[in-house]
Amino acid sequence: MHYYLTEGLQEAEHRVYKDNHSFAGAVKSQTTLAEAGSGGKYVVFSSVSEEQLTKIDKLRDDRYPSLRFMYLEDQQTLIVKIIASPLHEVVHREFEKILWAKITPMGLLRDLAGMGSARYKGIAIKKEPDSCYKPRSRAGAASWPTLAIECGVSERIGRLRVDANWWLTNSSGKVNIVVLFSVNKADRTILIEQWERESLPNRCSEGTTPSERTTPSERTTPSEHTTPSECTTPSERTTPSATLKGPKCVHTITIAAPNNNEPNNNQPNSNDPDNDKPDNDEPNNDEPSGDEPSNEEPDNSKHILTLEFKKVFDRDAVKDTVEANIEFTALDLSQWAADIWHHGG
Repeated sequence: MHYYLTEGLQEAEHRVYKDNHSFAGAVKSQTTLAEAGSGGKYVVFSSVSEEQLTKIDKLRDDRYPSLRFMYLEDQQTLIVKIIASPLHEVVHREFEKILWAKITPMGLLRDLAGMGSARYKGIAIKKEPDSCYKPRSRAGAASWPTLAIECGVSERIGRLRVDANWWLTNSSGKVNIVVLFSVNKADRTILIEQWERESLPNRCSEGTTPSERTTPSERTTPSEHTTPSECTTPSERTTPSATLKGPKCVHTITIAAPNNNEPNNNQPNSNDPDNDKPDNDEPNNDEPSGDEPSNEEPDNSKHILTLEFKKVFDRDAVKDTVEANIEFTALDLSQWAADIWHHGG
């Protein structure tokens, strides 16, 4: 839990929760700082009981609907994500428009539900995404989405990777894909990272206890972030070298600044997503791409964001039909970026 309370929260404001009045004041103050570019995007409140969280929820729904919450039950700590810019909403809402446009010709518009920022309960933590989607086969409000979207505007991508790790490790394998959008307003770049679960060596050998196992903070790369609760028990293992499914960044695309019509793929080593810009953790903009895209499709598969059909819809595509993987082409993404800067920049 220490990982979720510290990673990517170096610039967060920390407060002890007193009442809703002081909560509102802290949110307003931090939002003002964030809008001016002089404050972090998070406020961390300690000493928040479940009963108090219910009251905060009502206040948020009435006055601050754009806030996103992560609540750690055992620590009674509420992490509040401040949405200070309309750009943040434009990013994932414009992406959703393309998603619907892609699945409509497949006749699947009713087969995928947009769940917005619905709250989900993992291992002693409750969390809300920026948006998420689940297939028709997963009925009921509590059923997990297959696809989650997390967005950050002019903030370190490290916290977004914490979010990706949480969705993939706390959903018991139900969340299959997490897409991160890291937007840098200063140099007008958008870094896209696609995270999924991948087989990794099991670090939990026979007979070890949770206290003996490595924690996320002790590991070297975000791709290795797992929690003790993920480790298989002796009765589940066949050998000490059994495998787990661990979060991993499988693809990155950077859509950079003006005067070039092609999105730039700055793909780091897939085992180390931090390679995109290790010094300050901000999106890379080595080769910019245009605010206004051309009508020609760049011929480079590395610039395509592909969401595997089965991972989104929880079933195989029907053969000899139009059902197929959802592909966001280089042209799609270039036009998406242009619309983002036009409406929100």
